[in-house]
Amino acid sequence: MLPFPGWSGRGVRPFFIQYLLMKKILQWMASPRLACVLMAYAVLLIFLGTLEARSVGVSAVQARYFESWGCLSFGMISLIGGAGVGALAVLNISASVFRRARFTLRGVGLILTHAFLVVLILAGALQYFLRTEGILVLDAGEVSHEILAGEGNGRKNIPLGFSVKLKKFDARTWTGSDIPSSFSSEVCFMRGGESTETVIRMNAPVSFGGWIFYQSSYANGGRTSVITAVHNPVRFFPWISVPGVFAGMLLIFLPTLRARKKHAV
Repeated sequence: MLPFPGWSGRGVRPFFIQYLLMKKILQWMASPRLACVLMAYAVLLIFLGTLEARSVGVSAVQARYFESWGCLSFGMISLIGGAGVGALAVLNISASVFRRARFTLRGVGLILTHAFLVVLILAGALQYFLRTEGILVLDAGEVSHEILAGEGNGRKNIPLGFSVKLKKFDARTWTGSDIPSSFSSEVCFMRGGESTETVIRMNAPVSFGGWIFYQSSYANGGRTSVITAVHNPVRFFPWISVPGVFAGMLLIFLPTLRARKKHAV
C-alpha cells in the first residue's frame, strides 16, 4: 500500500537529497560566520573607498564601491560592491530569523532586532532609487525655483515647488590664510505668498518643503553661495530602525537580566 496517493519510491532519494541540500544552504545563509565576514568585508570596502576618494572624488567612490554590485576587478576576480553586500546581509538576517526565532520573549526580540536591521539596509537601497540631490548656485539677491542635478550630459533642472532667494552670503577664512573657517547663507523660502527666512550654515542644514539644504561650498571669491538640496523620502527609516533594534535587543537580554536578579535575591 502506498503511503499517500501519487507517491513513488523512485522519487524519495532525489527529494531527500534536495532537502539536505536546501538545509545546508539555509544553514550557511543563517551562519553567524557569514555575518562576521560580511561586516569585515564592508569595513574593507569603506577603507578602500576612503583611500581612493582622495584621487577620484566622493561621488565616484560612492558609485563604484557602495552603489554597485561589483566594484573592482583583478583579472578574472571581481569583488562584490556595496549593493551585493547589502543583499547578502538581508538574506543572512532573514535566514537567521527563519532558523532560530521562537515565539518566546527572547524569540520576539530576535525577530524585532533582525526585522529592523533589514529595514535599515533596505532604506539604503531605497534611498539610491528615490533620493534626489542637486545644487543651487546663487549670488546675493538671486532667486531660484529649481536645482541642477546630475553630471555631464546627464544634467537636468528639477523644480523645488517653491522659490529660494539668497539675501546674504558670509564667507570667513582662518586668519592669515585662504582656508575657509565657516560660511553661511541667509536665505528666504517663498511659497504661495508666504515667506520663511533662515540661515544655512556649515554642518547646520535647514529643512523646508520636504527638502534639506546644506551649505556645501562657495565660488567667485566668496560672492557666490553653493547650496546642496536633498530630497530623501526614506530619511526617517533609520530613525525608526535604531529604536526598533534597541527594543528588540532589550527583549533578548531581558530574560537573562531577570534570571540574574532572581539568583542575586
